[in-house]
Amino acid sequence: MPRPLRRLALALLIAGAPLPAGATGLSALLCEARPSRACLVELARDEVLRRSRDDSAAVAVAGVIETGRLDVALSLVPVLTPGGHRSHWDALVLGLIRDGREEAAADLARRSGFPLPSFAAEIAEGFAIRGRDEDARRALDAADPALPPLERVVALGRGHAQAGRLAAVLAVLETLPDGEARASARARISYAVADARPGTPQRTVLTALVPPDELVFRAFALTADEARAVDPNRFDDPTTRDAAAQAVARTRLRDGDWRGAIAATQPMSPFHQVMSLGEIAGESGEAEAFRALEGAVEAHGGVRAGDHDLIMASALARAGLDGAAERLLADTAVPARRDEVLRGMMLAQAERGDVATALRTERRIRDRSRHAVRLLSIARALPPA
Repeated sequence: MPRPLRRLALALLIAGAPLPAGATGLSALLCEARPSRACLVELARDEVLRRSRDDSAAVAVAGVIETGRLDVALSLVPVLTPGGHRSHWDALVLGLIRDGREEAAADLARRSGFPLPSFAAEIAEGFAIRGRDEDARRALDAADPALPPLERVVALGRGHAQAGRLAAVLAVLETLPDGEARASARARISYAVADARPGTPQRTVLTALVPPDELVFRAFALTADEARAVDPNRFDDPTTRDAAAQAVARTRLRDGDWRGAIAATQPMSPFHQVMSLGEIAGESGEAEAFRALEGAVEAHGGVRAGDHDLIMASALARAGLDGAAERLLADTAVPARRDEVLRGMMLAQAERGDVATALRTERRIRDRSRHAVRLLSIARALPPA
């Protein structure tokens, strides 16, 4: 071992820094000392491979893909079961096509336990993202059984939407007759860019596809003007009303109006109101917001004790009030509820950028079966390398 690394490892051991649970070796020590998205994703990968459990691998594949580490996700393929977890095989094939690795995508599809032609929509979507329409259409033509027009349009439209090409999306939609089929295609394509930020080409696609009164519960984030135009109370469907109110509250909080955010939670169902108030209290750190959160918890007896603990601990830790979160933990005797408190603290600590503390909190969680998934949750809070 090079001398500087040996000195670092020795210093960490002398300082009493334990290894992340389930991880061994110098890589774990270095990640503990200098946590990054890359090393956390790799530690999660090592944990899954060590356990060799297909259900852990399937969950981890989805989490790793979200971090943008396709290479690490592909390294988990040996512990995936051919013929199982179809959505993860789809995501991996799509990722390879997006990367321009057509032969590797075809090889992976053959290893998946599913017929290669059944991946036609994912392959076409990947080609469309890259602007290779002819290759996308050839992939769709090879589908077995033949894909109906709606599915062909959705595959091409999703690809063009993710690339921010509005004209191409609208052109492919025009190949369907105006009516229910086109409306369905518009909705399904819009989900591919639901997390697009305002000001991006992908957001332009989203706003062109989704009526203004639906944007509030389809988009990840609203502009201030979009939020002001929304009245959640006009929605009869409780799920839609919750989504609309959450979007308004989140937008007001982002703009520094925490009192307006609290007011925006009023139309929500009990559980969603408590969740939103937890976010507001944590982000603002205001005593009034914490009182509103506690009042909502007391008023809504339907919130499970474990959920309450998780929400409150997360809010306290997000506000930097770790001491108060620790007191909540000390008052919690049930092991499963203690794990929920710790998980809430861990996520909030990671979100506020204190990754080293989040890792120490993660090691205190008794149930180690989802260790890899929690490492990925921390990794997603970090910027890409």
